[in-house]
Amino acid sequence: MKKSSLRTVKEKNRRLILRALLTEGGLSRIELAKQTGLSPSTITALVGELLAEGVVQESGLRAATAGRSRAGLTICPDYGRVVVVDIGRSHAVLYLYDMALQCVFRTVLPDHGGDGNELLTSISDAIFQGFSMEELHAGKMKSIGLLFQDDTEISEFRVMYSTGYTAATISLREALFTQFKVPIVEEYSRVYTVSRALAEAGKSVGSNYAHIDLGDRAVVQIVQKEQPVALRSEGQADITGLLLPEGGSLLELAQNFEAEPPAQQAAALKSEQSPVSCFTVRLSNVARLLCSLFVIEKLYLSGPAAASPAFMRGVVQKLKSPEMRPVVLNPDPVHTPAFMATDLRQSLLCSTDA
Repeated sequence: MKKSSLRTVKEKNRRLILRALLTEGGLSRIELAKQTGLSPSTITALVGELLAEGVVQESGLRAATAGRSRAGLTICPDYGRVVVVDIGRSHAVLYLYDMALQCVFRTVLPDHGGDGNELLTSISDAIFQGFSMEELHAGKMKSIGLLFQDDTEISEFRVMYSTGYTAATISLREALFTQFKVPIVEEYSRVYTVSRALAEAGKSVGSNYAHIDLGDRAVVQIVQKEQPVALRSEGQADITGLLLPEGGSLLELAQNFEAEPPAQQAAALKSEQSPVSCFTVRLSNVARLLCSLFVIEKLYLSGPAAASPAFMRGVVQKLKSPEMRPVVLNPDPVHTPAFMATDLRQSLLCSTDA
């Protein structure tokens, strides 16, 4: 077998071991052999390499069969850290997670006001606070995740970059990569809203669905055969104007409805002219339009406005869309950075490029 083929097989086997340990830490070598289907000699050799590289560690004794105890293996927390920057329209929070997904550093960045250069400077300063220069030179920072909240667009954060001879406007992702030379991942928090909330409930997200995030704005994402559809430039489309053509805030609409007494809520739902009824009719029209353009098996609603229970009960009851009944999701946004850190760690340790 050629050396390249042997290397490919070896890398594949390493990923099998690491995936098993990410799924269930504390496995012994014998248990790893059973779970991965690899021979004990292969497990012994590869685990030895992973131990030497500091990727895994022995974590004491683990009870095994025949009354014997064997050394368990886990991912070594100190192998490296991933950075997650939770970015809002005017504020941001930076987190550092170790390989055990423990948050070891957190700092609120100065308000950036939507300025990409201000945000780049704040992120860079925070990284130098969270890492020593020795750690950075040793490659302890493994990747950076940029988590954009529902009130932001990735394209809004541009950075003026100058080489001394020429100047150009580049993305925040490109600017960070130029400075730190580590993988940079961009994602919207709403991407985790559907998948994580359903995973926690033990349900499947489905292969073809529409997800509408309801906050100050309404943003729709379409997924077909488990792949996001390119809507405009960033895989999503702002449909606030379709739902509130007269202007205003969806979040304010939901909060005002939530604050009314039950009798007034019921009257508003019966009235065809009330703001909530008009919103629901337009949402029905959007749902029908999406179903006519795409294969839509499920419609998910989430976001700050969807967190108002009385408002969403009224919307779901009044929604005149025979194609589907929407599923309302209310995941805890506090944990969204940790979800992204989990994916960054998985990609770092188990991707085919790792």
